[in-house]
Amino acid sequence: MPAKPARLAEILRQHGVESQLELLLLNRLERAGLPLGEGQFRIVPDRRWKWDRAWPSHRVAVEVQGGIYSRTQNGHNRPSKIENDCRKASAAAALGWRVLPITEKMIGAYP
Repeated sequence: MPAKPARLAEILRQHGVESQLELLLLNRLERAGLPLGEGQFRIVPDRRWKWDRAWPSHRVAVEVQGGIYSRTQNGHNRPSKIENDCRKASAAAALGWRVLPITEKMIGAYP
């Protein structure tokens, strides 16, 4: 029997999943037998920035670039969002983190 929407939302929140692509990434990591890391992890102190998945002991994070194939400017392809993502990645790098940006195609959202 499938999980009820409220229960499913709680499970996703526990795993730090906030989008369908993040869920797909978590699924791919799990199926590959890789460490799942932590979802919605804050690397930079005193900033609201969060990374989709992070492995703090290795100082590695993954950021899913959703919405980049849209013909309209939404999601990660708006100029202000691109600017913010660049600041966020630069701040993380200055703190010794390696941030890996990935796209929908890279996690296998599309064949």
